[in-house]
Amino acid sequence: MSSITTQTRTVDGLKWECSQEEGLWFCGEFRIGRSDRRGRRSQWELFHNNECVMIGKTCHEMMQCAARRVL
Repeated sequence: MSSITTQTRTVDGLKWECSQEEGLWFCGEFRIGRSDRRGRRSQWELFHNNECVMIGKTCHEMMQCAARRVL
């Protein structure tokens, strides 16, 4: 099943695509989504190769952190 890109955003040189159906942002090996951890549901998680590398308050913050990891 393929996801449909509904929105794009470029942050610090990385182009992110959003799958509104899944509620996730994708950029290469990175993925950002709402945390499903108890007590952190209002926060966002940054994944690199399906491993959570950071949790933060905003999606934009996670996008900036991914850009720093790439550089």
